[in-house]
Amino acid sequence: MNVDRFITTMALLRLNEWWYLLGIYSLGILLGGIDRASVLRISIGLACSVLYLAHGYLVNEYMDEVKPGRATQKAKIFRQEHVYIPLIRFLFFSLPLLNLGIAVIFLPPVVSVCLASGTLCSWLYSCPPLRARRFPRWSLVLNSIGFSMLFLIGWGVSGSFHERGVWAFLYVLFLFLPIDLMHSLSDMEEDSLAQRPSFAVYFGALKTVVLAEVLVVVVNAIALIGFFRNAFSAYFLVLSVICGAVWAYILGRYRTPLKIDSFKTIKKRVRILMMVFGLLWLLELTQKGR
Repeated sequence: MNVDRFITTMALLRLNEWWYLLGIYSLGILLGGIDRASVLRISIGLACSVLYLAHGYLVNEYMDEVKPGRATQKAKIFRQEHVYIPLIRFLFFSLPLLNLGIAVIFLPPVVSVCLASGTLCSWLYSCPPLRARRFPRWSLVLNSIGFSMLFLIGWGVSGSFHERGVWAFLYVLFLFLPIDLMHSLSDMEEDSLAQRPSFAVYFGALKTVVLAEVLVVVVNAIALIGFFRNAFSAYFLVLSVICGAVWAYILGRYRTPLKIDSFKTIKKRVRILMMVFGLLWLLELTQKGR
């Protein structure tokens, strides 16, 4: 196996598409209390989160684009570049086993449960016999659960469990639902050509936008209830409402009139919005931790 072939194969891990999601792990750590975990434990938890995301994206990419028999343009390119299939298959099974082994030895048991649950979601989403991504509703739910596990991993590493964490997890869980819908809209043309029944392809762009708007309202309702339960601060509630308003503005630009041709830009805009929101939330939790 030459170096170029190895690099091409490793590109399937799609690091550039998920590195920022490690911020969700940081949210869990800070909410649970960063002073409750050693630097070593936090570092190991971060490494487990990296392996968890790398495996999830690898599984999805392999089953969608690289697995022998796939006829998409992307699959043809990968075959021309001689992606090293045996290495992918080795990582397919070894990464989760390595990850769980590390977690069992060095981290609290709840982290192992979260990693196993998230990995199961990844397999159910991408792999036969279920291959839940064929069913838009299941696909939406499993994606949300899988990404939300990053928060629980961070929270579990801290070893501190309280009501604030429960509300924060619910917030993150429901927040990923409209985020996933935005990805579905952004990839709508590609999924349609590849005959992948994503949510936007199956239900149409307008219904997807409307559902995303409803879910943004639900997310802010969780923030409001959490505020009255003393789980969220006034700062966070205002931050969430402002984020929701910006989101509604972004969606509104696509809804009237329905600009299907422009959906490729919506994922980038929402990603930037979520990164800013996440950084401001992290800033609040950092200040509280002092």
